[in-house]
Amino acid sequence: MTLLTIILGAFLLGFAGSVHCVGMCGPIGLLVPVMPGAEWKRVFSVVLYLVGKAATYATMGLFFGLFGAALNWAGLQQVLSVGSGIILLILVLVLVKKSSVFHQNAATNFISQTVVARLTKYVQTPTPFTPFFMGLINGLLPCGLVYMGLTAALATGHALHATLFMFVFGMGTMPLLLGFVLMAKQFGHHFKQRLQRLTPVLLSFMAVLLILRGLPFEIPFISPHQLGIGVGTQSAAAACMP
Repeated sequence: MTLLTIILGAFLLGFAGSVHCVGMCGPIGLLVPVMPGAEWKRVFSVVLYLVGKAATYATMGLFFGLFGAALNWAGLQQVLSVGSGIILLILVLVLVKKSSVFHQNAATNFISQTVVARLTKYVQTPTPFTPFFMGLINGLLPCGLVYMGLTAALATGHALHATLFMFVFGMGTMPLLLGFVLMAKQFGHHFKQRLQRLTPVLLSFMAVLLILRGLPFEIPFISPHQLGIGVGTQSAAAACMP
């Protein structure tokens, strides 16, 4: 993936999933301690919270990217891309048919209770950096959309690219989440519905793109010269043989 593709894809995925984030994390965002004074301080507190959440996503992306890089080093680039695309399609189907699976099980319930307990502690003892630390911890909450983002980040096959993907993904949720916290009543129901419908469409498109990227079709800008490289390598090896 090129850097432009990574940044654009990650931002669009985060933005399209913003409605899901509003439902899951929006109420927590309303609890963010706001610095007293001018309106810009209120905005700054919320932005600090969202940057903290994106930083946690980026850290997760780093670990997934290291794993993807190891698979790349092992020569499994195409398998990684196709496999990630297939997993992403499966996750999209689960999201559409039964999204509660991502959030309602013993493991996720334990994580949620632990995270919420920590968040409550920060709200009760606020400091100027409380919003950022709240965002860091909030990023650990179980979330189907984050799992999908991590699957796409894994497919980059590069630690720094995966880190960038997940950070931009987190920042992509900022416009709607920031708007929700600052003026929750201004977003109409129809707008939320349309944006929510866009999420599985964009995820499916990304999954198909990953699958095509891993198949030997030599599609320009998607899976270029994959076969050509292999043939060229074999030809060179044959030429060196006595």
